[in-house]
Amino acid sequence: MHTALLGASWVWVIYFLPTIIAASRRHRSGWAIFAVNFFLGWTAIGWFVAFIWSLADANNRHIIIQNSNATHEGTRREPIFDSNKGMSKDDMDLLAYKTAEKLQQMELMDKLKHMDAPYSSSSKLPTVKAVIKLCPKCNAEVGSGDRFCGSCGARL
Repeated sequence: MHTALLGASWVWVIYFLPTIIAASRRHRSGWAIFAVNFFLGWTAIGWFVAFIWSLADANNRHIIIQNSNATHEGTRREPIFDSNKGMSKDDMDLLAYKTAEKLQQMELMDKLKHMDAPYSSSSKLPTVKAVIKLCPKCNAEVGSGDRFCGSCGARL
C-alpha cells in the first residue's frame, strides 16, 4: 500500500513536471503551460509540448533602461534597469522620478503646442477693425447689425 501511494505520487509529479518547471522558473506563460499540461498532458504530444515550452526562454524580453544624464566623455554609463538582473528599490524610485519628470515635460510641451495663435510671434493674423455700438438709452454694447438692444429692448 505504501509503495502504491509513493508510485502514484511520482506519476503525478511526472505528469505535472512541465508545470513544476515553469513555476520554478517563473515563466511568463506559466498559466498557459499549466492549461496545456492539465488538459492535453494525458497525450504524449500535449505533455511534450508543455515540457518543451516550460524549458523555453522564460523571459525572452530583455529590457535595459539607461540613465540619460550627461556623463564625462569616455565613461561608461551603467544601466538603471536590466530585466535579467532585476531592480533595486533605489533604482525603481529613480526610474519613477525620471518617468514622472519626462511626463511633466511632455505635458508642458503639449500645452505650449495648443496655445492660441496670438501668442506666437511668427504668426501673421489679419487685423479686424471692431466697431462697438452703444444703446442710446442704457449704454449697453450692442452688435453692429442689431436693430434692438438686448438689454433694454430699445429700438436702435
